[in-house]
Amino acid sequence: MWNWYWASNNDQVASVGVMWFLFAFFYGILVYDGIGVLVSNYRYAGLVYLALSALGMAIAFKVWLPQDLDLALVIPFFMWFGRWLRESHFIGSKLACYVLVISAVIYILAGQQRFHIEISIRHYPGFFLSILVALLSSLLIIYVSRGILCLPYGSKLLVFGRHTLLLMCIHSLDLYWTWWSVWVNGPWKLILRVALDLMIFTLILGFRQLWQRKIK
Repeated sequence: MWNWYWASNNDQVASVGVMWFLFAFFYGILVYDGIGVLVSNYRYAGLVYLALSALGMAIAFKVWLPQDLDLALVIPFFMWFGRWLRESHFIGSKLACYVLVISAVIYILAGQQRFHIEISIRHYPGFFLSILVALLSSLLIIYVSRGILCLPYGSKLLVFGRHTLLLMCIHSLDLYWTWWSVWVNGPWKLILRVALDLMIFTLILGFRQLWQRKIK
């Protein structure tokens, strides 16, 4: 129960694994939808989400709230950014090409300096600067992913993109960190773990399809 109360890797709880993200994601969606109802114009709502992110980061510098409630204030701005990209048709525009070059440069420099945001441990270097780097890096990954889709059979990978939350849970709950990791060492543990996760992933999706056909 103590782990459920904190849902954070802090001094109170040694490690909770994927639990922190599930709580932060759940409460983050509630905050995102709540602000979306109160502020109908999504552009103005972006300013509210940005202010909430600042508040969440400021709180985390002093204390971590139970069940990641401080993270629930930070996450909605990233959700809003995804909506802005879609509704503004930014991706594919001429301006996006210039921003993409800047994003690539910043991504490389940030990697060399090991500058990154890590919300699970409330690591926000440079405050808003860390959010900016995260957004530009995400934009770069989006374009790389779009490029992969243009490759032969690249569209087959869409199934993983549509079920990233499921894959994360499987990867975190495959019990590698408890007992079976001691039997596998070296590069084989990477291959075996990925194979195991994909096998469980395939079984879950197959079972879901059979269940959907049954209830129809």
